[in-house]
Amino acid sequence: MTTQQKERVEATGVFFAGVCEVKLDERCETKGGKPRPISAIWLMNQGKRQVDVCKFCMDEKINRGDWILD
Repeated sequence: MTTQQKERVEATGVFFAGVCEVKLDERCETKGGKPRPISAIWLMNQGKRQVDVCKFCMDEKINRGDWILD
């Protein structure tokens, strides 16, 4: 059995209208591609990579333990 490494994430504090890249399920705030308020975060494990994410998907990834907020 393999265990997935938890991703360290860093909030940028930048908010704008856009579409979530994570899109966990139908509860994603930008379902259907409609621009909504999202935030840019940095994924830190393999270099600094920006991901744009809605609040629901970010909270869900943190609550599941997939992401650890630095």
